[in-house]
Amino acid sequence: MKLLRRGAGLDGQRRDRVGSALDHLIGTWSDNQAHEVEQALRHFETIDEDMWE
Repeated sequence: MKLLRRGAGLDGQRRDRVGSALDHLIGTWSDNQAHEVEQALRHFETIDEDMWE
């Protein structure tokens, strides 16, 4: 439980949140770059039903 609280930032200690290191990149991609990334990651949205049997 202690590790879960620490990971969620609920243990009272100040830490950078997961993902905050990339905040400076928000809004810096062009529409074309964003589209390319979405296309490259699209296959991760498909569920392989055979894997879950």
